[in-house]
Amino acid sequence: MNGGAGGALVLFSRAGLVEDIEMYASRLFRGFLVLLLLLGQFVAPASAQDAPVELSGGYQLVSLEPGHDTQTLRTGWYIDVAGNLTRMLAIVGQVGGNYRIRDLLGNELRFSMHEFMGGIRASSRGNAAVVPFGQALAGAVRANLSLQGEGVSVTKFALQFGGGVNWRLTQRIGIRVGADYLRIFNGQEGRDIGDLSGGDRGDHALRFVAGAVLPLARR
Repeated sequence: MNGGAGGALVLFSRAGLVEDIEMYASRLFRGFLVLLLLLGQFVAPASAQDAPVELSGGYQLVSLEPGHDTQTLRTGWYIDVAGNLTRMLAIVGQVGGNYRIRDLLGNELRFSMHEFMGGIRASSRGNAAVVPFGQALAGAVRANLSLQGEGVSVTKFALQFGGGVNWRLTQRIGIRVGADYLRIFNGQEGRDIGDLSGGDRGDHALRFVAGAVLPLARR
């Protein structure tokens, strides 16, 4: 990590709850996947074309400062909910988390990053089985660095632009792949995301996802 052990230890100004947050987030993600499967068995079947609500969850990889001082966070998850306003437009709420653990003098140095975003998604539904979409979201990115139960956090405003494709496997469930560009505004007071990740400022990130999609319909 840039700055060495001394620089990392200086960051720990207060007790944190990072390990508990990560544990609960991991449980939430696993529970959500189980919920997807259960709902897929009991809700009324609907194509994404006529479903008022779509749930999605799965794997997320985030690369901070790609091509420059890359920090790749390979352990991650995401959940999003889309409320379809029309066949083309939807309102989206998205949350995701990524984690990395490094060794520091025999102790675990834990870095986590969570995104809390919301915005608009536009989909092309000419083919009900393959639905490409684009989206523009805004929200907050929160990063945390912890060592031996103590940590420091920063929260920054962010914009996210990207898209993906939903493939319908059955009337009850589909799969999604997608990619987004995340612009993090570190020019605010306080530490940058990069101060905690061990890289550059952390102004830019790429996000890649693969997961399940569950269209829900009213009976």
